[in-house]
This record gives sequence, C-alpha cells and structure tokens, in this order.
Amino acid sequence: MSEFSEKLKAERKRLHISQRGFNKVFGIPAMTVWSWENEKRAPPEWAARLLIEKLESMEPLKKQRKKED
Repeated sequence: MSEFSEKLKAERKRLHISQRGFNKVFGIPAMTVWSWENEKRAPPEWAARLLIEKLESMEPLKKQRKKED
C-alpha cells in the first residue's frame, strides 16, 4: 500500500469519517476516496500532501447518535 493511501485511511478512521462522510467534509466523492485508498488512482503529489496535512491537524469528529423516534 502506498504511503498516501495508508495515511489517508488511517487519518479518516482516526477522525471517524466514512468515505461518504469525507464527501460532506471535503467535497471529494466517496468513489474517489475509495480509489485512492485502494491504489486505483492518486491525486497530484501536492494535493495529497495538503490533504494529509489538513487531516493530521483536525480533531476527531464526534460520533453521531441515531435519533430515536
């Protein structure tokens, strides 16, 4: 696994963000995140560096509770 894909997946999990949730936070489609994590594609090196730096600086998101009806 590439360094970028490993870091991306680890940081996403640390922050409690699903691939779909990543879309809500960053506007990056879930399929793009999936392809990065599975080494099918990769962003430009400069973009990967910026994204990892941003993720590393973030605090974990609170896990959302399901609302009971």
